[in-house]
Amino acid sequence: MGDLHDFGWRLVVTAGIKSAIEADSSFSGFLGECLGRFGADDWGDVCSEDRDANDAANTSGQGQVLAVYRLPAGLAHHRRSGDHQAQVWVVKDVVGVTTILFPSEY
Repeated sequence: MGDLHDFGWRLVVTAGIKSAIEADSSFSGFLGECLGRFGADDWGDVCSEDRDANDAANTSGQGQVLAVYRLPAGLAHHRRSGDHQAQVWVVKDVVGVTTILFPSEY
């Protein structure tokens, strides 16, 4: 994957994501894979309505884009209390800031 600046992204991670990165170097590798998928318009485990909305927002440059990626079994222990599933979200807002977070941090 290229430098994040190649995508024109302003990237933010939440405190929970930062903590997981600091605790486990393989977690940052997983996030790199997620960002690669996000950059390729692979929205992960979203419903068809969200997928269509993401595609429309991405094409028009207007609207929020949400991607959902499941944590691999070896990283599932990073799931936050309050999260029903072991996943991370990548959200690009309308001003172009991309945030990586656990669902409970939304």
